[in-house]
Amino acid sequence: MKDLVEMYNDYRTENNKAIEEAFSLINKYNIEEFNASVIALLDWVRLENKRDAWIASGRSVKHKNLIIHNYNWCQTLRKIVTEEPAFTRYFKIIGDEVSFSNSLTESERLAFCRKVAEELVVVRQDLFK
Repeated sequence: MKDLVEMYNDYRTENNKAIEEAFSLINKYNIEEFNASVIALLDWVRLENKRDAWIASGRSVKHKNLIIHNYNWCQTLRKIVTEEPAFTRYFKIIGDEVSFSNSLTESERLAFCRKVAEELVVVRQDLFK
């Protein structure tokens, strides 16, 4: 199976069919809430990559979980992280917080954070109509 970053990059660059099939977007999720959820999640991962770099340089920084509030996109995020295998591989939810899955080793977590920071395609928001 494709890596989460590769699948989302395909989607963000208008190769929507691959991710629609992978995540059953048509029937399962509101597309705007799906986008907001995944963008927030991957932005959090990017920030974790910065924190890793700051820690490596000697700065005193703590890793922070992503908090899920009562917004619709947050509930979509909860559903994505708990139900989609591509996401559950990397993340878990305890209470109202998203954090990295216990199944990831530290080196896998670091590699995933680095990949998100370096390879995630960033496009204009109006791509999603």
